[in-house]
Amino acid sequence: MSDFSSSRAGTRTAAQRTHTNRGYASSRSRGHTGSRRTTAHQGLPAPRLSDSAADGARESVEETGRFATALRASLFALPVTAVLGLIFLLVAAGVAYANPDPDRLITPLGLCALALTALCGGFVSARRGRVAPALCGLLLGILLTLLLFGVSLLLRDSTRSALTPGLSGPASFGLHAGVVVLALLGAIIGRRR
Repeated sequence: MSDFSSSRAGTRTAAQRTHTNRGYASSRSRGHTGSRRTTAHQGLPAPRLSDSAADGARESVEETGRFATALRASLFALPVTAVLGLIFLLVAAGVAYANPDPDRLITPLGLCALALTALCGGFVSARRGRVAPALCGLLLGILLTLLLFGVSLLLRDSTRSALTPGLSGPASFGLHAGVVVLALLGAIIGRRR
């Protein structure tokens, strides 16, 4: 109790001055009460990370924060991208319907709608994420590919074959890889400068 009152009055004991001069004074010698953490023995400094370990820990926290931000931005952009994709498909269907031979335009217009969907989705994801636009676009492209794959599993075989006429396994893989690349390109276009 006397240590606390003496530090308030401005007079300190020699032991208190020594601890303060070393840079690790106890909370009592500084006149603080409550939540300050002190070491078990007042003469020993609190354990600290080395500079390289602290930098590594800081970088890992920053990378985790970037990934979490990019994932949140991509998850936000996914429903927006789905709505944009439906709008592009409706426009493509209107253009095909207005043509005298709509059958020959179904595949090219569908691929154009998919490409525009991926580009716009990457753009929205990068704008929402604000950090690491390439990571936002990559994550959105992967999520969009998974969404397309999930929707294709829900369709019947006859509908699935009508939607992808003549696409073999490698061509289908190239189509899905193209979606990821286009989302990445859209994110790079949409990054803030």
